[in-house]
Amino acid sequence: MRPVEGLCGTALVTRGGSVEADLAEGLADLDAGVPCTSQTRFQLSSVTKQFTAAAVMLLVESGQLDLHTSVDRWLPQGPAQWRHVTLHHLLSHTAGVPHWREAPGLDPAEPIGIDERLGVVQATPLRSEPGAEWHYSSPGFLLAGLIVKQASGQPLSEFLAERILSPLKLIETTIGGVPEAAAKGYNDGEPVESWDLDAMPGTGDIWSTVAELTRFTVALHSGELLSENSLRAMCRDTCPPMTMTNASPGFSTPVTATACTRQLRRVLPPLPPWGQSGVPVLGLLDPADGIQHRHPRQ
Repeated sequence: MRPVEGLCGTALVTRGGSVEADLAEGLADLDAGVPCTSQTRFQLSSVTKQFTAAAVMLLVESGQLDLHTSVDRWLPQGPAQWRHVTLHHLLSHTAGVPHWREAPGLDPAEPIGIDERLGVVQATPLRSEPGAEWHYSSPGFLLAGLIVKQASGQPLSEFLAERILSPLKLIETTIGGVPEAAAKGYNDGEPVESWDLDAMPGTGDIWSTVAELTRFTVALHSGELLSENSLRAMCRDTCPPMTMTNASPGFSTPVTATACTRQLRRVLPPLPPWGQSGVPVLGLLDPADGIQHRHPRQ
């Protein structure tokens, strides 16, 4: 298959279980001259939220969590307004929790401990009544990750490793700090250091390869990981009026490579519309014209 113009990263497209495209272009490390390959680990950033949502649904299936119970049961230190927030609100970005940098103290670049960061999130007033509007919020998933810990008795990273990574044999997928053989971040050719991901579990702290992200996606949609009812709950469009662009229905963000849609269509046979069942399209991209790399939104 011919190269994709402008691709700096990796992309994998499968259809019906067959690989349609397996691409790797550009450098994962500019200084060392290390190229991107199909084995390069990338920070999944907000795609991590798919794993967090799956963890919640595993606990819903076992009866340890209820999507529609107030999170006040698990987060009793919050203000009165939190009594109306449910797990469903957090996972669907409808809780009213502000996103990073939208309120004092919500700065992901500030190195503070997980307990202090959670305290800041809980003390921050909601921007709207729970369920009233859609507004993207990574701090909301920070709270969801904490609830997984409270309900399961395990830190989110341990729960994910035991219930998802190990059963699916995702041996190249890691959680937390920057692993070996990972792509480095750049902005206009200048290095970009990763945030302290250990203090932001559930929001953007997973690293993986395109092959293992494909494995996770197939397991998620085939019934291997979750029941049909759980998957339907994750994908259901229940969004109220949206206040941010690029909003996605369901829990968190779809695992698709929309950043390289146009380029991939130039080298692939015609594909059905994005999101159609049976066409997982995945990409871990260094979205650059040559040597730019921005970590995706977290």
